[in-house]
Amino acid sequence: MLSRREARAHSSNNFIFDYLFFFSYNYNQVITQKMAEALISVLLEQLASVVYQHTNEVVKLVLNADKDVKSFSSKLKAIQAVLEDAEKKQVTEASVGDWLQKLKDVSYEMDDVLDEWNTELLRQQAEEKQEVEGDNALVTKKKFLTQKECTIIEAVELPGDYKVRHLTLTSLPEGPLSFPTSFDNCKNMRTLTLLDSSITTISPGSIMQMKCLRTLNLSGNKTSGSMLNEVPKEIGKLIHLRYMDLSWNHNLKELPDAVCDLYNLQTLDVSWCDKLEKLPKAMGKLINLKHLYVWASDGLRYLPKGIGSLKSLQVLDCFYVCEGDDDEALKLGDLGIMDQLQGSLVIDRLGNKDDASEIDKAQLGKKEHLSHLGVWFLDEEQRKGDEEIVKALQPHQNLESLEIWDCHIGTTESLYWIKSLRNLRRVELYGWKFCEFLPPLGKLPSLEILEIRRMEKVKKAGVEFLGIEGEEEVSGILFPKLKRLAFESMENWEEWAFLSEITIMPRLSELQIERCPKLKALPEFLYKITALRTLAIMGCPILKGEYEKGVGKEWHNISHIPNLTIG
Repeated sequence: MLSRREARAHSSNNFIFDYLFFFSYNYNQVITQKMAEALISVLLEQLASVVYQHTNEVVKLVLNADKDVKSFSSKLKAIQAVLEDAEKKQVTEASVGDWLQKLKDVSYEMDDVLDEWNTELLRQQAEEKQEVEGDNALVTKKKFLTQKECTIIEAVELPGDYKVRHLTLTSLPEGPLSFPTSFDNCKNMRTLTLLDSSITTISPGSIMQMKCLRTLNLSGNKTSGSMLNEVPKEIGKLIHLRYMDLSWNHNLKELPDAVCDLYNLQTLDVSWCDKLEKLPKAMGKLINLKHLYVWASDGLRYLPKGIGSLKSLQVLDCFYVCEGDDDEALKLGDLGIMDQLQGSLVIDRLGNKDDASEIDKAQLGKKEHLSHLGVWFLDEEQRKGDEEIVKALQPHQNLESLEIWDCHIGTTESLYWIKSLRNLRRVELYGWKFCEFLPPLGKLPSLEILEIRRMEKVKKAGVEFLGIEGEEEVSGILFPKLKRLAFESMENWEEWAFLSEITIMPRLSELQIERCPKLKALPEFLYKITALRTLAIMGCPILKGEYEKGVGKEWHNISHIPNLTIG
């Protein structure tokens, strides 16, 4: 049962939205200056009195009025359609342009009110630990931008007397970013981006001036990083925020707990923040988070356990395995229920005694939307147990890219599952310094790029590399789609010999061999590959002598290749 006060608020808001809807409906039928002025005047007066005086009552009310919210959302879409139509028609009449601008302002404010209602719903859901499926946004937003709404400003110059929706600041000096208290043009701002700037933080007052912000990009320069070392707790007041990029800030050590109050946040990027020590414990409250980027933030000891409960999370680019037991850490096994993950996933710091069982629980074979999997072991002296970890990986057959670094296995038997990855297009193996044989990759039908580096104990590349077992009869083409092949730092590799009667690597266009000092010769099948356009041999003294331009005894076998580098 509504109180009289709530009923009045409810009635007033229905009045506003109905008027706007009526205005939008009649836009294409009749447009007069008097009608426009009258409607806008009433709308602005009602909006000012209701939105800003009764916000709390409306928020409480709407929690029990889902049908009204959906109705309001529908009418807002109709208004936005009017604006889109007007933009397409490039209305130039001064009076019509004026009321269109005012209507645009009203639509933005309606958008904010609806977003606040939605945020209140999300807050209650997070606190009650309810599972949230899908996207909770109530309104599909469209942007109707004018030149004055999108502004790029260098250094400390601030916009003029027009309203700024999307602001880019460049070349700001070292120190806190602070807007003057008298500057209120950013109160309705949707986007703030900093480029090539050296700010150390944003003042709390400036954050409070940007409460309608949807996108905040404070990423540092990729070559020199940024000076940002603090994100103030007031960041939690930006309840409309969807996207926050803090990447490449090398001095940033922590995020405030208030980040977890950003219930609408869909993307958080803290990649390449190498001094970042931890993420907030209550990350599980970010129930709308879809993309979390933490790659190359090597200071993170672990990821918070609450991340495992984020049902909307689609991208987690790096998982840091926690060394030792910590109840607050996300375990590898917790990935088992996160079958919605897609894109790229790197698992870093593998090699602990329990990692094989945790990998098994992670059920990578069910992650059908992952296109890239990176597996990085701890770079240390030889240890036992890596064979069991590799055996447990078994990714889904949809996988397109695989890289495995610093794996301490002696043979490739535990990699048996790689033969089933029929969509695999790229493989990179690095630092397998105890493995004596190349893996069986020749029968992978989609493989296009293969890079093998620092397999220091390999002496021969033979039929095992082709995937041929024992006395098996070979038919068809091996490495049928391979285009790029690279070997590097194979210090004991001496021989590369394949059977001459089979077709191998017919599409190879680029071959790179670096720092393989003992390799004696290239296999004969390479001379017959007409697709080969680039050959680079560097740091290989024996090969250099054999294939030196004009004087090497094997020069004639490669002289037809257009792009040759031998040194």
